[in-house]
Amino acid sequence: MRLLSGEAGQQPAPKEPPIEKKSLKRLTFDIAADLHKRIRMTCLGSDKDMAEELRRILEENFPA
Repeated sequence: MRLLSGEAGQQPAPKEPPIEKKSLKRLTFDIAADLHKRIRMTCLGSDKDMAEELRRILEENFPA
């Protein structure tokens, strides 16, 4: 038996509109393992995507 996500096999609606890939730049930096774990656990606990949450935090701290 195959398990389906959501009702009637439908995927849940995205929380935020997707960002156009052509407008993105990758930012790579190292953080302490315990900080990464805290971020991951906090995001899991509130059902948030890590990348989306970190983009939100960066936008709040570096407004246009």
